[in-house]
Parts: sequence; C-alpha cells; structure tokens
Amino acid sequence: WLPLWLKNLPKKPINFITDYFRNVLAGSNPLTRAIRFIRLSPAGHPAFEDNLVSAYAALDGRRGHIAAGDLHKLLRLLCSEAPLNIARPILTILDKRDTD
Repeated sequence: WLPLWLKNLPKKPINFITDYFRNVLAGSNPLTRAIRFIRLSPAGHPAFEDNLVSAYAALDGRRGHIAAGDLHKLLRLLCSEAPLNIARPILTILDKRDTD
C-alpha cells in the first residue's frame, strides 16, 4: 500500500489507507483490482498512466491479452460513473456489440 500511496499522493490519506485495507480484507478479483487502480488518481495525475498499466496487468493474468468480456465489464463499470454525454456513446457501442 505504501508504494501506491506515495505514487498517487491521495488528498485524504487516512481514507486511502482505510479503503485499501478494507478491500484487502474483503478480497477481490482482477476486475475489482483494475477498477481500483484506475480510480486511484485523475487522468491528469502523473501516476495515472502507471495505474492504467497496473489495471491492465490485473486483467491480463499473464495471458498476454485482456479477454473481451473483461474489457466490456470494465468499460461498463467506468461508464456508470462518467457524465452521461461521455457514457452514452460508449454504452451505445457496447450495446451494439452485444447484439452482433
């Protein structure tokens, strides 16, 4: 947790540590870990790109690629928090792919 904290320097460090240990105790799956990495810092933060790499690694599972289903789930979860004008076009594409 310390390297993540130092890299992301959260505005509320106590909340970060509390959330981190709560998640560790609750257990997680690759999708949950990927979402957590992406949410650690905003897109403009210097650590954001490293967090994306960590999210990819969490989903990759040493296979050399991310399964389409996992990527689909990740995008749906991210869109649930995005403004509607951003989420709607992405969800439209995802919904179309579901019917293809």
